[in-house]
Amino acid sequence: MDPNSSLKAGGRSGQSDGGLHVEASPPAQLAGGSEIAFSLILLVGAGLLMRSFVRLQNVAPGFTTDHVMTMEMVASDSKYHDDKVLAGLYRDIEARIAHLPGVWPKCGFRALPLTGTVGWAEST
Repeated sequence: MDPNSSLKAGGRSGQSDGGLHVEASPPAQLAGGSEIAFSLILLVGAGLLMRSFVRLQNVAPGFTTDHVMTMEMVASDSKYHDDKVLAGLYRDIEARIAHLPGVWPKCGFRALPLTGTVGWAEST
């Protein structure tokens, strides 16, 4: 059998003389159908997940964020490797901030809420 003529005849309808006819077995058909169904389930799930994420962006966090200032400090100098010196630096900064006009309760945190970081709070 000539492969070239078989491939050419396989695409034509009405010819049964040596044409290439491929039929899927029932297990292969089942596998193909289940792949399509699984793809649709994943697509719908991804859409619902994105819709839920967008809705979560509009949910109130449960605390007010008006008139709140945050800052991040990194003491990278070699003299701040000692915990006592570092604690003194933070106490000095807190004292200076507390005496600013318009500042009332102050709080120090190692991690802000809803930022994805974890830390213990040190409230004063």
